Amino acid sequence: MYIPDEYRCSDRQKLGQVIRDNGFGTLVTGGGSGLFATQIPFLVLSEGPDTLILESHLAKANLQWSASDADKPAMAIFNGPHAYISPTWYGVRPFVPTWNYVTVQATGKIEWIHDVGEIIGVLMRTVHYFEDQYQTAWDPGPSAEYIDRIASGVVAFRMEVTALEGAFKLGQDKAPELQDRVISNLKASGSTAAEGVAQLMASENNRPF
Repeated sequence: MYIPDEYRCSDRQKLGQVIRDNGFGTLVTGGGSGLFATQIPFLVLSEGPDTLILESHLAKANLQWSASDADKPAMAIFNGPHAYISPTWYGVRPFVPTWNYVTVQATGKIEWIHDVGEIIGVLMRTVHYFEDQYQTAWDPGPSAEYIDRIASGVVAFRMEVTALEGAFKLGQDKAPELQDRVISNLKASGSTAAEGVAQLMASENNRPF
């Protein structure tokens, strides 16, 4: 991924947090018939100073899993908040429009999982993770037979990440007073995504929010 030096993030803790906060990522793989891409929910299964293992699942009917070359690396892309930045917000000239954003790319090798018991484990970990975010208490017990049937039509996988990089384009190259104006306008936009960018800009540039 092309990342100007001022926007490059190498902090694995920050990059991992982007993945956890924006787990609906895009799996990209290659095979003899070309590239495949599917948007799916990812979980951080294991994380350490030098390790990161992700897991997710696909429908068996999705040919991405069977048509991908097992010897080639796969990529998972996670996009955080992003927003258009109007040049009118700076209050000075010359300026042009731009886009502020956060994105993370994880590259690694995929291990496909076909054992139904393991697949159900992946599905249940996924469900519990996202249910917890809503503080709900769904009991999968009454749906156990239905879950078993669904699992037979699913293939899961683990991805051991060998390369992790992120771009945090958040106005780091702008003067503090210009950063403040952009943050203020993003907050006033009424957009949840824009407010998320404003929060990240304030944090990354040590500016008030």
